Amino acid sequence: MPSLELMKTYAASQWDIFRKLRLPTALPYIFSALKVGKDAGDDRRDCQNISAAR
Repeated sequence: MPSLELMKTYAASQWDIFRKLRLPTALPYIFSALKVGKDAGDDRRDCQNISAAR
């Protein structure tokens, strides 16, 4: 994976830096956050279903 300094040396645009360096680096964190958010939504929906059944 190219480093930020190397990309700046080759005069990469901000879009190229984001697309080729920052986004791939952030993807594991993005997917983890989506998974946690989905699990939290499922838990909340389960609690609402239990409350509605009473």
